[in-house]
This record gives sequence, C-alpha cells and structure tokens, in this order.
Amino acid sequence: MPRDPAAARYRETTSISRRVAVEVQRIWRTLTASRIEIDLEGAAGRRILDLVVAGQLSVAAGAQRYVAETVAASRQTATAGLAAVAGLLQPRAFAGAASDGRPLATLLYVPAITVASRRAAGASDEEAMLAGLFQMTRFVSTQIADASRASTQVAMVANPAVTMYARVVNLPACARCIVLAGRTYRTDFKFERHPACDCEMKSVTEDEWRQMQTPQQIFDGMSPEQQRRVFGVDGSEAIRMGADINQVVNARRGMESPGDATTTEGSTVRSYYAHRLRAAGGDIERGTGRYGTVTTPRLTPEGIFARTTDRDEQLALLRRYAYLT
Repeated sequence: MPRDPAAARYRETTSISRRVAVEVQRIWRTLTASRIEIDLEGAAGRRILDLVVAGQLSVAAGAQRYVAETVAASRQTATAGLAAVAGLLQPRAFAGAASDGRPLATLLYVPAITVASRRAAGASDEEAMLAGLFQMTRFVSTQIADASRASTQVAMVANPAVTMYARVVNLPACARCIVLAGRTYRTDFKFERHPACDCEMKSVTEDEWRQMQTPQQIFDGMSPEQQRRVFGVDGSEAIRMGADINQVVNARRGMESPGDATTTEGSTVRSYYAHRLRAAGGDIERGTGRYGTVTTPRLTPEGIFARTTDRDEQLALLRRYAYLT
C-alpha cells in the first residue's frame, strides 16, 4: 500500500509531542507546589524549555520533506516534490518562540503562576499541581503542533507546485475540527485551531483538491459510539437523519489562529537572523545579556502572511526573517 504522507506526518508529529510531554510530566512530578515558581525559573524550567524547543525543531525539520512527498505523490513521481523550490526551510527559525511570538520560556512559566493562584484561592497542593500540569501539557502539545503547522505552511509557500492547503483531521477529533475537514484555503491563509488541536495541513495541487475527505464522510466512517461522544446524542441523530453537519456544529467556537505577531526569539546577535539582518544593514543592539539582541522586530510567518498576499513578497520576507534560505 502506498505511503500516505499526511498520515505519516501526523504520526511523526504526535509521536514527538507525546515523547516530550512524557518527559515534561516526569520532571513535573519531582516539583512541589511551595517551590514551583523558583523551580520553573531554575534548572527544572530550563530542562522543560530545552525539551519543548527540541520538539519544535524536530517537527520543523520534517516539514519540507513532507510537502515534497505530498506533491510527489500527487504527481506519481519521486522527483517532483523538491523541484524548483523557492528556498530551503530553516528549522531552527521555528524553535524557541511561542505561537504568539513571545519567548517560549515566558509561556512555559505560566503554569507556575496557575499553581500559586490556585493555592492562594484555597486549593490543596495536589489540586494546584494537577491544574498546573494540565496546563503545561496543553502548552507543550499546542506549541509543538503549531511549530509543525507553521513550518509546513512556509514550506508550502516555498513550493510553486502547491496552490492551496487542506485541513487534515485525524480521529479521535472534536466536532469543531470534523466539520472543517477537507476545507481548502490559500497557502497563506491563517490556520485556526483550539488549544491542544492536532489537526494538520496537507498541501494540495491544482488537480487534486476534489479528492479531499468531507466532514460528512468522516462522520459516516465513525462508529455510533464515536458519533454520540463527539456530536452528542441529539446532534448525531440529527446528522444521521440528514441535518447539515455544519449547522449542527458551530465550527469556529473556541478556534483561534496563532496570530499576527513579531518575536524576539532567534534574534540574538549570534543568530542566523541577526547575520542576515547585519548583511542587509540592519541595527544590532548589544544589551546587557551575553549575546544582545537585534533592534528590528522579527515577524512570525503568520505576521508575514497577514501583511501581503503576493507570493513573491511573502518569499522575500520569509528569506529576510531567516525562515528560508
């Protein structure tokens, strides 16, 4: 049976995310509620950060290969996928920043604040730590998945054979994701997701978009128990009786895109972005830290796509901000 690039990409990303989550949970179990803020500012926090950054780097490293394999599969040739790409993806550009552009370390410290707040509100140490762990695990899975999607989207824009992307929904999935299954968007259109969403993107060439699986087809492939769990007893019955699945579910409830943002991550004096900026005559600030930072804000891929729909301009900005070479 031919390899399905989208299924393989999903397995790769979720496997990396789960491995990181397991290691983060192992570290978390060694922490105590009374010292959580100190610990997440110290060695434990650095270990967690290193794990998540490594996960982001790993998923980004496979993005351009995934897009190339998808294009090659659609054209039934092993050489079509990477032919004439507009640039090579730089995986490290997608590691170290949160989806909204802030330093990843600041996001991963939020669970410490959650634990302290829960304790102050009267929760037991165990309850507070469980709340913090739940939040931390959600952050880990979301940030790794977002790095996967962002790098995939940049790889699509860099591949002239790709004209759009489709949302790939993998079961088990929530109703909000299922009703969006198979929808196609411009390659630069923002990807909307809810926290811990593991939906992926599949590059689509001009002649293959009609083959995408629809929400109704996914529903029909679910067992009655799965249908009831995801859509509810009344909702699943209504869909089986012919109701429009899109009317049964409010697909946009709780969905958001990573955002149009800038980031300071990957912007130290010694970073590749700083090297590119210096070559272009940009300003470098030597601050008080070991490396200093650049003074020109670095756009995230989402920020680039929000600013222009012209593909040549997008590629120029992706190169300028060191997502492509």
